[in-house]
Amino acid sequence: MEEDSPTPFEDALERTGNGRYNYLLAATCGLVLLGMGTDMFGFGLVVAAACDLNITVTQKGILTSLPFIGILLVSYVWGYISDTRGRRFSLIISVQAGFLLSCLASITTNWLFLAFVKFFSVCFSCAINSVAYTLVGESCVQRVRSKYMLMMTCFVVLSPGIAALLTYPTLSLNFESDVPFLGIKFTPWRLLMIVLAIPMGIGGVIICYFHESPKFLINVDRQDEALEVLRSIYAINNRNSSVKSDLQVILNDNNIFFPTRLLLPPPI
Repeated sequence: MEEDSPTPFEDALERTGNGRYNYLLAATCGLVLLGMGTDMFGFGLVVAAACDLNITVTQKGILTSLPFIGILLVSYVWGYISDTRGRRFSLIISVQAGFLLSCLASITTNWLFLAFVKFFSVCFSCAINSVAYTLVGESCVQRVRSKYMLMMTCFVVLSPGIAALLTYPTLSLNFESDVPFLGIKFTPWRLLMIVLAIPMGIGGVIICYFHESPKFLINVDRQDEALEVLRSIYAINNRNSSVKSDLQVILNDNNIFFPTRLLLPPPI
């Protein structure tokens, strides 16, 4: 009996189709990229408005440069974590930690504490810029991959403008609330730090409902999990299909192949 010719992973991923799962994943990653951008690029506006901290010009320069220093220092670290622990894991940790630290920075009592917290916030959130693209790229079919990359990049490009649009109405508010146990007054610039991080916080919750990259799972010899992810993506993208899939895995020289006859049926 003649054996089926093996089919590479990319062809198997192609059979899952391009549908609801891919749209939502790309939109969610675009949202966290937008949140990363508004949080990072909008920080300069926050520093300029933080009058009650009595920040000098030199201190403002240090504060606005720290986020970019953080990116340079930890980018390779996040690349290693992403390649060893997973894209989804890295994205969830970086987004949620970045959001929480940005919120914590809103109750700072002096510029040094603000610099310290914001530095670590960016050290986490900067991972989004690479991990989000990788997760989408490894979970979507090749024919639409570049379109999703372009869409997500548009979110990053627009983020400084969105930050400015959020800044004006927030700083136009006129309120001042005492926080006795911290010894601070909660004013609009503190609220602005939270507002700028909200897209990142929302995206950090939604991303938990998506799967790990199937390609990453294959690379770390978790073939059964990769198979389940592909089945799930297929089921979501082809919810109205009456044809059921029967994927089986064949190991060939440490690479996963899917027999052509047992592949998922073409998406409808």
